[in-house]
Order: sequence, then structure tokens, then C-alpha cells
Amino acid sequence: MSGQELFQIVSTGKTLRSRPAEEVVEAAAHLFKIPVPQAQRLMLKGWVIKDRLTRASVVNYQTRLHQLGLKIAVCPAGKYDNRALVARIQAASQRRNRRKAGNAEEPAAPATKANAAERRPATSGGDKVASNVSNNEGERRALEGLGALFATDHRPRQPASDWLALLPGVIGAAIVPAAFALGAAALLITAIGALWEIPASLIAGEFSPSVVIGVLASLLLSAFAAAFTVVPFFLADPDLDETLPGERRSLQRAEAPQLFLLLQALSERAGLPMPGEIRVSRGGDVTAGANLKQCWRQQPALSVGLSAVRAYSGGELLGLLSRALGLYAGRGWALVTWLVLGTARRLQFLQAAFEDGRVFPAAEQGSLLQRIDRILGYGARPLAPVVDRLLALHQRLGQQAARRLQRRADRWCAAMIGSEAFSGFADKWQQVVHSALIASEANREAAIIDQRLEDFPAAVVWLREQLDDETRDNLELAMTHASDPWDAAAPADINRIADVEAAHAEPMLRGSFSPEKLLPAMLQLCRDVSALGEVGASPVGHLQLLAASREAEESMQVLQEYFNRIVPLRVLSLALPQGDESAVMDLQECIDWLRGKLVELREYQERLAELEERGALMQLGRILVRAQLPIEAGNYRLCGTTLSAADESISDNRARRRDLEQQIRVIHSVFALRIERARELMAEGESAAVGQRFGVLHELESLAPRMASLDLLAKSLGLALERLDGKRDMRAVNERLADLARGEWQALRAEIGKGRHLQGGDLLSRLDQRVGEVSQEALPGDRPGQEAVLRQLQSQLKTASALILEYYRIQLAAVLSPCLALERSNKMRPLRLIAVSA
Repeated sequence: MSGQELFQIVSTGKTLRSRPAEEVVEAAAHLFKIPVPQAQRLMLKGWVIKDRLTRASVVNYQTRLHQLGLKIAVCPAGKYDNRALVARIQAASQRRNRRKAGNAEEPAAPATKANAAERRPATSGGDKVASNVSNNEGERRALEGLGALFATDHRPRQPASDWLALLPGVIGAAIVPAAFALGAAALLITAIGALWEIPASLIAGEFSPSVVIGVLASLLLSAFAAAFTVVPFFLADPDLDETLPGERRSLQRAEAPQLFLLLQALSERAGLPMPGEIRVSRGGDVTAGANLKQCWRQQPALSVGLSAVRAYSGGELLGLLSRALGLYAGRGWALVTWLVLGTARRLQFLQAAFEDGRVFPAAEQGSLLQRIDRILGYGARPLAPVVDRLLALHQRLGQQAARRLQRRADRWCAAMIGSEAFSGFADKWQQVVHSALIASEANREAAIIDQRLEDFPAAVVWLREQLDDETRDNLELAMTHASDPWDAAAPADINRIADVEAAHAEPMLRGSFSPEKLLPAMLQLCRDVSALGEVGASPVGHLQLLAASREAEESMQVLQEYFNRIVPLRVLSLALPQGDESAVMDLQECIDWLRGKLVELREYQERLAELEERGALMQLGRILVRAQLPIEAGNYRLCGTTLSAADESISDNRARRRDLEQQIRVIHSVFALRIERARELMAEGESAAVGQRFGVLHELESLAPRMASLDLLAKSLGLALERLDGKRDMRAVNERLADLARGEWQALRAEIGKGRHLQGGDLLSRLDQRVGEVSQEALPGDRPGQEAVLRQLQSQLKTASALILEYYRIQLAAVLSPCLALERSNKMRPLRLIAVSA
């Protein structure tokens, strides 16, 4: 293979077609004949699966791994090395073991005089954040007590070598903003030169109307060029807080006097800047931002997420506050942060504005600027890719500087809590960020039916407490991946943890305090902030939105045991087998027969799920063909781009699905026979009680075709939102998808209304409460409005399908539970003799 180009196959840590990672690992272990623990390494991002492969071998491996459901990347041979990844994982494991041993051995820290001082009441001064020490005697004493929390001899030092190492990255990061500054200077010189034409023509005696017209044309061209380049760039806010302005509010000193005093003491003892403004939001991030004036005055704006106040201890919160403010500690470092990170934020704001059809990143509603903004916005959209390339260029040139600023901020955090405690804090940091993301997603889904979390920070705390061991392990594994240096709130990865631990920083903080004491009206403030940006939505407790009902959890446990984790994806057919051989099987024979079919059943369900994904793609392709829009047939799994070809592809997919469904029904019929044989052995009263529930199950079974259509359409809507671009007129396609979704919803409700048992139950009321009213209004004229309607319909269909499936499983578990009890009492050999991973 001399001279031949070689490659390596690297795992991305993700799966294809939303397959569970456990299934991929088990399939890989079976394919490569390796133990499951060894196959689990395939889910590590950056793990080299095979190195030094020829192009033909890469295609072979790529096909096999894609069939398993593993998403991979092909890189030049030798780019990644497993030894480095293993070393990082082992280092993280050793740190975790040391931390556990330290927690077991270290006694509790004694209370200090600072604790007592912290409990003293403080009176508020003025509303100005950057004010000097108040003359009020009580406030002065409180400030002295808070100052006693810090040891000034452990303040971090910034050697000159840090500046020398930072210099190359700063020079690179200055290129893009310098280009905008030069552009602004060039436009200004052009405008001045144009204006000078008028007095110059008067002096030369050549003044005429054509001179004035030429000057006005030149000025208009300069203004037009400035409106799309330098003006929006310099008007953009370089704030590092990614929270929308409508979802945060300013905090006055009278609302949180202790917080202001703590920041003042932190400024005096640690040399950090005193915030010029404090803003609170519902999230879990603590960030700071500053424009050029605030950098020079050392008065950055501090953004505090109330979820962070509720989730962290006092020392941890103080570490995050120090980390955010540490980026702006000292005018030189503040200017570097403004240049490196602030420019990236400006370009991000600019790109978002251009994509939304706006030129100015911020314009007040109804103002003259907004009307001009709307007109200019039509010419701004084509410039969004240009801004995206500028952002990529700036991030590439300033990568080194951004990473050094990130690590400098980490050292400020470690200066408060100490290097030894930073590793444990980083684990918690990951968990809080993960919980806040889940809570945000739940809030977004609830907004579709005009609901919201009543207390968002309480939801984040609850979610973190409910994290299982597997999720915590996965989050710890995620720390092996390098964090984004351009995200000011990104949790620390293992490289950043190692850098902090190598600094051996001693903690400045002595003693402890409760962060909730910093905000006297914490609960009310959390509710007020949780309502920001959610106008008209009714508040709902987090347990109602986030916690699965105990009934649903218990029913799932029953189903997992009865089906040995191969739970039916939708509705179990209760039809008994037709063959004579099956009809004579007793209960134990049914269980033994099913045990041999579990692997086969799982494969059928996997193939059916894959065909359903293809069916949704085909359905979307047919709608596009019907709307006479050009498509690539292969992208939508169609055999051609005509309507007849699309129908042929869909018909073939439907036939293949029908065959698989028939195979699944054959196996499920023996499960139904298993239930029947158990009923025959039950006491008469118990058997009658089980029989009464069959009426509800049969009516729910009649909903199976409607649920399949509902799921297929929800997938088509998701694919449409993901795949369709904004360059073509999609109104006809969007209207067709919306009509189909509304039709399926009405048909589902009508089908439920036909059932005698379902009509008397609470299924319809549950649907009305969780799904809400499906809008029948015409689609808006603008594309973002149409996408919002489709996204809402998709979420409502998915919610309805999931709710009906949960309702069905609860009813089915009530039938299966006494069957399982009878099998145990009769000492039947259980189905789980061979454990099958779902």
C-alpha cells in the first residue's frame, strides 16, 4: 500500500435514526465478537474504530457501522489517537476517586466569625451599583463582616508571561474588527470627500445642480453601504449573556442589599470589578458583559441566573460570580475580552438579525428605526452567509486567545473555592446546565398549549436531584470533550480541570454562607422572572410538567417484565393464533415458545421503525412532487420524481411495513394466548375483573391505525421543518401538511368518541388538557409564521400519540399484573431466562 492514501474511521459518539445507544453497543458487540464493555467505547466521541484503511475498506466499514446505527466520521490516518482519549478518561476517573476519598475523610469545616457576620442584617443604600462604601453605619459593619470571608493573601496573580502568550491570539482576533473599523473610516472619508465637492465647485465657479445630485448620490451610496456593514456591527451589543432581553430584568439594590454588599466586598478584597448593573434571569448561567466604556470604567453588566442561586452552594455561586467578573478584571484584560469575545457576540447578533430580515440588532417596537429596519431587511438576508464566514474567520484566528481567556476565568473561580474543590464543582456545573436545558425544553413544549413553569429555578433543582446514575456518568463522559471557548458559560472539561488543578490555588473564601440569603424575596422573585417572556401563559407546577405519574412508571415496569423489555411500540393485538399447533399450547409452552422469538421480535420492530422513517420521508417527497417543486428523488427515497413514481414507492413501503406488522402480530398473538391461558387458571372473580378491562383494550386497539398515521405525519412535519429551505415558496406544501395534521386530529377524536368505554373514561379530557385546541385558522403569510404553526401541530400530534400510548399501557398493565402474579405462584419458568436488551 505504498503511496496509497489511508484513512481512519472515528466515532462521533452519536447514533443514527435516533436509535438507543444500548442497542448500537449490543449490535456492535455481536458483529465484531467483542465483549459489551469493550463495545461501549464505540460511543466515545473521537474513538478510533479502525485506522490505516484504504478507500475501499472505508466504504465497507462505513456501510456496516451505519447499518448498526452508529454515526461515524472518516478522517486522514493518524489524526486521532485512542491513547490520548484513554489517558484523559483515566485522569478524570482518578480525580473522581480522590474526591470521593477526600469527602469520606475530611471533617466538616468549623464555623467562623465570618458566618456570624454574614447573618447580620444589612440596610440598602442607593440604587447605584458602583457606588462607594455607604456612610450608613449598619451597612459599613455588614460590609466589614462580608469582607472577613475572604483571605487577601490568596489573590490570584497575573504574570507577564500570560500577556506574552496571549499576544498572538489577540493580533489574530483584531483582524475582523479592524476590517470593520477601516471600512467605517473609508466610508466616512468618502462622505466627507463628497460633501467637499460643493464648496470646491463654488470656489472653482463650476457649481451646478448636477454637482448637488452627484453629492447626494455618493452620500446615499455611502449610507446604504454603512447600513449593511459598519452601523449594525457597532450597534450590536457585545454582551456575553445569551438570554433574550425580554427574559431578564434589572435588580435594584433595595431588592438584594446583601448581594450588592457581597459584590462590593469581593471587589475590594479580590480586585474584581464592581458591576455597573445586575440583571437576573431564570437560567442557570452567570455571565458578564461590557461595552468599551464599561470596560474602561471597570463596571461590567452582571447577569445572574436564579437557577444558579438555587442550585449551588454559597462558595460555588461565589466562584461563578468571580469567574464572570474575572474576564474584566483590569482594563487591559477587559479590553482583550471586549475585542475577542465581544466581537464574536457582535457577529452572532448581526447574523441573527440578518437571518430574521432585520438590519439593526435592536429596534424599539413601532419606532421609525423599526420601520426603516423592516424595509432594509429584504436586502439583509443574502448577507447572512457572509457574516457567518466572518464569524468563522474570527473564531479561527482568535481561538487561542479565547481559550486562554476561558482558562483565566476558571482560575478566578478556583481562587474562590480552591483547586482541589474545582473538579467536584465541575461535575455539578455540568449537571445544572443539563437540567436547565431540559427545563427550557419542557417550558417550550408547554408554551404550545399556553402553559409555563411556575418556578423555573425550582424545576432545575428538582431535575438535577432526579438525575439517574447513567445520566450522571454520561455527563461525566461528556467532560472528556473539549468545551467551546466562545461560550462564556460552558462547563469545564477535563483539560480545563487539569489546568486549574496544576495551579494549586488556595481558596480565598473562608467559611460558608447560604446564597438564598442574598435575595430576601427569593421565591417571589423566581416566580416573577419565570413569567418573563411568557405573556398569557398559565403557570403550572414543575411536578405536573416534568414528573411522570407513578401509575405510568409502575405500568412500564410491569410491561418490561412481561415482555422481557421488548415492549410493543404501539398497541398489542389481542387476537389469538389461528394454527392448530398454537391452540393446544399451555401457559408454560407459550412462555417457552416466546422466549425463542424475542430476538426475532426485536429485529422486526427495528426494521419496522426504519421503514416508518422512510415512509414519512416518502410522504413528504410526494407532497413536494404534487406541489410541482423540483426534488432529488434519492433524497426522499423515491424511485422517480413523478406522482406515479412517488405513489409506487409509497405503496411498496406500505406493503413491506404490512408484511413486518403481520410477522409481529403472529408473535403477539402468542402473547395474547399467554394472557388467555393465565385467565383460565385464575379464580372466577379475578378472571372476570381482567375480562372487564378487555373492552377498553379492544377499543384502544381500534385506534392503532389512526395512531400509526398520527406518528407518520408527525415525522413528516419534523422532516419538513428540518429539510425544507427558505429559497422556495413552500406555502402550498405547508398548507397541505397543516390540513393533513388537522384532519388526523379530528379523525382521532371522532374515533375515540365512538368507543363506549373510551367515551365514558377520561382520555378525551386528558387530551384536551395536554394537547390543547388545534388551531383551524389559515396559515400566516410569512414563512416564520407558517413554520411556527407547523411546529405547533407537530408537537401536538406527538403529545397526543404519546398520551394515548401511555393510557393504553396503563390499561394493559392492569391486565398483565395479575397474570404475572399467577405465573409466579405456579412457579412457571419466566420469560426473562434469556435477557434481551430493548
